[in-house]
Amino acid sequence: MATMHIKVEPVGEHTSWAELLAKADAARDGELTTDHSASSRGLPVVVVDGQALGPAEVGALCVSTYLETDDVAGRDIHRQLTSEETDLIAAAERAGYRVIVHREER
Repeated sequence: MATMHIKVEPVGEHTSWAELLAKADAARDGELTTDHSASSRGLPVVVVDGQALGPAEVGALCVSTYLETDDVAGRDIHRQLTSEETDLIAAAERAGYRVIVHREER
């Protein structure tokens, strides 16, 4: 079972991460998870406020990575998605969700 934090974009509201950030109040925190009773055959579901939502009920799943600075080397290090996260994203796409992965700088 796997779970990851995501931003859930409303249906038909935005087509890109930049548009989503411009209207950040439209996105909601959620989870992409296989650890929910609505998940079946290893395919994840989106859960927002305890409610499972299917692909037709959300516009996109927004997965954010971020940029860290290595204080010792003084250079930037990009966080990579783990293999579990990559597998979960692939399963979400197979289930019919649209996933946007964005490298976010902090």
